[in-house]
Amino acid sequence: MATKKLSKSEIKKKKCAYPDPPDEGLPIWMGTFADMMTLLFAFFVLLFSMSTLDPVKYSAFQNAQTDQIGGTTKEQNTGTPIKSQVEIKQDLQSINSEAMVEQIKEKMKEAIDQDESKSADAKTKEKNKIDNMDEPIKVSHDPRGVALEINGEICFGSGSIDLEEGIKELLKEVVDLMTNPDDNRGILVEGHTDSLPLTGKYKEQYKNNRVLSSLRASEVVTYLEELGVSKNRLVSVGYADQWPVDVTWSEIRSGDVLKKGLINKYNRTTYVDEAQTQVKYSAEENQKRNRRIKIIFATK
Repeated sequence: MATKKLSKSEIKKKKCAYPDPPDEGLPIWMGTFADMMTLLFAFFVLLFSMSTLDPVKYSAFQNAQTDQIGGTTKEQNTGTPIKSQVEIKQDLQSINSEAMVEQIKEKMKEAIDQDESKSADAKTKEKNKIDNMDEPIKVSHDPRGVALEINGEICFGSGSIDLEEGIKELLKEVVDLMTNPDDNRGILVEGHTDSLPLTGKYKEQYKNNRVLSSLRASEVVTYLEELGVSKNRLVSVGYADQWPVDVTWSEIRSGDVLKKGLINKYNRTTYVDEAQTQVKYSAEENQKRNRRIKIIFATK
């Protein structure tokens, strides 16, 4: 629609047909919209803070991106190629074969045969225990990296901190994953026990499970150093009974392990999981599962 052309006199008399200028500032609804976006941002930050990244998948994504854009990742800028979390996990899974498990069991049986302090019956019983051992090695995911969990029965004798031949044999197999001079990522060695208190000579010797688990982790670290692993990469810690095998990282971080009584739950005869499914383990089986050494190939 055409507008009427105003004369100079009409313009001087302020008879212009132009609309009034808008009010200064943003419209009122923008305040509500800004508040909503701020709350949404805070909500997603909260969700992210409670989540954990899968280091194996993240490492695979990082390597894929590097292949696409060319160049090298931060860990691959020196002479010797550094294995990704994916490659470490694959190597550990290949080591965790039936042949390797049988090799470890045979080494343990040989050590029993050479122990002159034990009777023939005692040796036979211990060999039968070894044959019936359930899942001596397990490769698992941990938010801090790839984890190798080793059944306590192949690590140490009862109340002892001396390494058994079984764990020595296993550590010799995995040490190649730890001796790259260009790899500075941490290797965490954790000692775990059951919730049974120490008694008698063991209490006098170690005081409590915390000390016992710490000494066992330290023994593993010392042996790895003897095999050529850099001291700067190795960290040992004893968790005693505070981290049962079925307790997750988020339950540890949130304090649920204590709030929900998970230490007792995973050490007693039977327990009910979150899905209300009855999980049947005898107290002895639970305790055996909790007595373990955990080695974590950290992401950094």
